[in-house]
Amino acid sequence: DAERLAGEAVDFLDLHGIKATPVPIPSTMSADKVIIAQVEEIQPRLLVMGAYGQSIWREFVFGSTTTRLLEASPVPLLLCR
Repeated sequence: DAERLAGEAVDFLDLHGIKATPVPIPSTMSADKVIIAQVEEIQPRLLVMGAYGQSIWREFVFGSTTTRLLEASPVPLLLCR
């Protein structure tokens, strides 16, 4: 599913003249830790991501990747919903 979505994102960006390459990263770490590690390695000037809500109970129990990235991102974060 993630591979398909990444392919759709690359196609969309290509329509706008932006070259992108999906990079699958298998990991047992949480998504926010994987993203922060990539930001530190690649050093982009901006991180763009989709923000999707979860149920309040799920967010309370597991936390929110978006919230953790807002707190930890070393670069500006643009959220698209």
